[in-house]
Amino acid sequence: MCVTIFSLFAFLSIVHHHVVVGLAPEDVSTNTTSQSPLHLQEDRVNNENAPTALQNGPSVVVVGCGPAGMFFLHALATKRKRLQQEENFAALAALPRVTVFERTSSPGGVWRSNRGQVYRSNETIENIKSGTYPKEEVNEHAIPLSTNMYEGLWTNGHKDAMEFFDYTFEQHFKAPQPVYMPRKRILEYILSRVTIHENIFKRVHFNSEVTSVSYNDELKKFKVTVKIPDGTETVHYFDKCVWASGLNGKPNMVPSISKRLSNFTGVIVHSAQMDNMGISVEGKKIVLVGGNLSAEDLALSFIKMGAEKIYITSRKQGDAVHYTTSWPDNKVDTHMPTEICGSGSDGNSVRICRSHLHDIDNDNYTNIHDISIVVLCTGYKATMDYLDLSLKPCRETDSCEVYKMDEDWKMKPNLWTKYLGHVKPSDKLQLYDVYMESILINNPNMLYIYESTSYPLVDIDITAWMCLAFITGEANIPSREEMMKHVESDVLSYMDQAAYRYELDEEYFRAIEMIDAESDVSEELDSVHNITSYELRLLSRKMRYGSYPVNFGSFMEINDVGKDFVRMSVQDTKNRLDLKDESVKDRTWKTFRDMDPSPYVSLFTGMKSIAMKGKWLEVDDDGNLNDTRFVSGVSIDYCEGKTSKDIRG
Repeated sequence: MCVTIFSLFAFLSIVHHHVVVGLAPEDVSTNTTSQSPLHLQEDRVNNENAPTALQNGPSVVVVGCGPAGMFFLHALATKRKRLQQEENFAALAALPRVTVFERTSSPGGVWRSNRGQVYRSNETIENIKSGTYPKEEVNEHAIPLSTNMYEGLWTNGHKDAMEFFDYTFEQHFKAPQPVYMPRKRILEYILSRVTIHENIFKRVHFNSEVTSVSYNDELKKFKVTVKIPDGTETVHYFDKCVWASGLNGKPNMVPSISKRLSNFTGVIVHSAQMDNMGISVEGKKIVLVGGNLSAEDLALSFIKMGAEKIYITSRKQGDAVHYTTSWPDNKVDTHMPTEICGSGSDGNSVRICRSHLHDIDNDNYTNIHDISIVVLCTGYKATMDYLDLSLKPCRETDSCEVYKMDEDWKMKPNLWTKYLGHVKPSDKLQLYDVYMESILINNPNMLYIYESTSYPLVDIDITAWMCLAFITGEANIPSREEMMKHVESDVLSYMDQAAYRYELDEEYFRAIEMIDAESDVSEELDSVHNITSYELRLLSRKMRYGSYPVNFGSFMEINDVGKDFVRMSVQDTKNRLDLKDESVKDRTWKTFRDMDPSPYVSLFTGMKSIAMKGKWLEVDDDGNLNDTRFVSGVSIDYCEGKTSKDIRG
């Protein structure tokens, strides 16, 4: 079966010091003699070519300096530069006064790597804030507890979905680039882009963990408590709060899996912790739990590093690895839909069972022997623990209102209609309480910046511009009643899109998972085309709200730029599906990253992509040719029983 579905979307008992900064309620005394490293000064317009003016705009706290925090600061810097050029000093003074708290020691968020995590010195942090740090090294050292990518990660999607209108790849790299790129080069590009107007990091307090955010109704202020590594805590008050901590804030460890692996004596690690695994993968057999993008990239990376065999177990049949129709040296076995259901007494075997709708069939299993490593590619969870309950979206607290479709409602025909017919919608649809996926309806001063489509970087950038427009008043915030009507309208729109309804409607999810049919390639690609077009229509709406300098058209119809974006995104899927048509010889080494780069062209400069310097399996983490790759042999016997299977070395 081929299913084209894209998955969308502590109280401290000991306080060494407690310093109150900013506007304090009458019952809290302000210690004006204590010198906190987080003491906030009045934010001033600072530019050599413009008069200095005291800002009187709203005070805004941004929690996080990953892509969301950086892009918000960059949007503000871009707006500030334009107003300076216009000599609009009144508007300059009215810009929001922004403070960013980042719990790690450097910017980048999930795009940093985990290798060599240590605390950075105060001197190094000051170099970051002053703009004198080497940008290519900023990702190398982050404090523990952050969720980061592993060092050797490459992008799974085409780079042209990650290029920005105001700082292109041509400007940065000075030459054409391959379609898919190493993580570190994208991070370098992002850091350079966000500092083209000013050093945004002067507004960031690194090594500063926000431990709580609440809203004081009497003061109409957000109370923000911040802790630094020496235990010092400070309290700050702001007019508005922007959550920019990212959807990948903490690994989803799935305790039930660890419990089922109680007899396993090998290494169990989450994909976010790969750099600190402490064991070589060369010559080893590995199980990946989960079948989405991190599993796809890790499987290929493990092949490059000489792993003997990789087994992927996934509960869903439509995960990303489903589209990869051939793996180098035939070193990857995918098992879908399955779940880990046990481990052997020998300490190195893993049992996977067929599963359906989260029900495990313990009588239909496969035993995989001689496993050294199990990697949990089980995704992440958003870090919202520090937000007061009233400031969390209802989906985080399972408290959303229930919405019911009209009795005579029918879904618009799509690829799956011929298999499913009419599926009666669930009567427990959730009605989210966030307007434009960014403004908390019950408190419009609480905003969120995160991705809601398959294209996180451009999505986050557009959302950052929109949130800034809401804060400055350039975009109107409707009444509560109007926002709720808008959310209801979105539900109706989502219910006509198969991928969105799959996530929203439990009955549709069950119906899709029951399908026992296989769609052809053209249907697969049509499905990708439709969902990508819909996502760009959603982004176009945000672009209009935020006065984003470029657009993909409108919510009703995408323009030529949007169509080119869709075309290249469909090509991403086609690259994976076409692998099965390669020659037997080419299938021993070819990956989707080795496919023809000619369909990919910059949306902003027209620069065409180029091929890599060699086979992807032979280039290093910088994209340079590396001829020293070790490829281990494979020797596996399959011993089949009636409904079970043993896989041994």
